[in-house]
Amino acid sequence: MKKMLSGICMLLSIQGSSLFGALYEKVPEDFTPHVEVAACYCQFENTILLLQYGADKKYSGKWALPAGKMEAGETPLDCVVREVLEETGIVLDKAKVQTANTVFIRDLENVDFVFHMFVYKLSEKPMIKISEEHLRYEWVNIREALTYPLVPDERECIELVYKDDLHNRNL
Repeated sequence: MKKMLSGICMLLSIQGSSLFGALYEKVPEDFTPHVEVAACYCQFENTILLLQYGADKKYSGKWALPAGKMEAGETPLDCVVREVLEETGIVLDKAKVQTANTVFIRDLENVDFVFHMFVYKLSEKPMIKISEEHLRYEWVNIREALTYPLVPDERECIELVYKDDLHNRNL
């Protein structure tokens, strides 16, 4: 039996299915990823950067981290550095990018993908230049981020990356 994330009341599940899909900490036996995605928690003080998708996107109006699909020959780190630059104008120093976690997601259409998460702590608030695919951006604390209409599985990923801080009420 597949082990779903423990400690997080993620989804309303019925025999392994849910309203949004399934998120795993370990690779499920029958997992065949169609794509790998890298995302970054751009953190300034006790806030993270969220981007709102525009009208022409699948999740129009929903909020998400700066993220994108890995290109051929690209590492997750290379991907996240490229995507953050493309979507926000922020230039990440690869040496300061911290690996947060990798999870394995199966969406409602049974499409499998790998989701690599990174954290980048900013010493000062940068000027943001959002890409055309986004409507706007906001710096929000972690608890506030959890109240936003997020893309599927984003809430669970935030809870996973910041579980200690949320439990200890640090954010």
